[in-house]
Amino acid sequence: MDEIKKMIRFDYVNCIDIGGKYAFIFAALIFAACLLGTYPAAIGFIIAPLALFSPIEAVRKGDFMKIYGLLPVKRESVIKALFAEIIIPQIVGGILGELCLLISRAIGESGILPNFIQEHTYDSTTASIENTGLNYSNWFVLLAAGLAILTSIICLFYAIKEIKGDTVAIIICIPFLVIMCAVMILYFITLDYGILPLPQDFLPTNPVLVTLIVVSCFAVFIAFGWMLCRLTIKLTADKEM
Repeated sequence: MDEIKKMIRFDYVNCIDIGGKYAFIFAALIFAACLLGTYPAAIGFIIAPLALFSPIEAVRKGDFMKIYGLLPVKRESVIKALFAEIIIPQIVGGILGELCLLISRAIGESGILPNFIQEHTYDSTTASIENTGLNYSNWFVLLAAGLAILTSIICLFYAIKEIKGDTVAIIICIPFLVIMCAVMILYFITLDYGILPLPQDFLPTNPVLVTLIVVSCFAVFIAFGWMLCRLTIKLTADKEM
């Protein structure tokens, strides 16, 4: 555990000088915008947690990897640290995103914002969301589901990268992202024609059910990441640093 903590600290200390602090500022701004209920933020906060991890990608490339070979750490600890650096920011970012949604909804419904801000943030966002067949509570489920899918794909990418290399990882994972985006786009296009049911028809609004689904989504990507981490360690056991 000490080795894993040292590796995480090593990565984050190094990423600060190569844009890490700007990624953290970007994530903070997105979360702050969520508090006002702005529509771009409602989409952006799904991506914001990735900003908490993205600087690590820069650290784990090029000359830094040569330094890894000189560090007095086991390869197993390096891999565990990598998956921890992916999953922990997603958990923190996801929880912050859910809290921001909760606070944003409370602020919007309380009417404490000045009229101009209220009309151009919470009210306009709520109207835009409803036009797509959603209601505000559906975003709690969509955030957790989106986070689970993206985190699982990222974990899969890095597992394949450690085992087979960058090229194979890209070839395997890119189709997942393309399919996910295509399904979302096609779904919202077909909404206008009434071919498929509206999201509000099958997404729960009951607070208990929403909470259970959110917790389940978090549990799924944590368990999937842990499984891939163990598999990666096993398959790269004989691989040199």
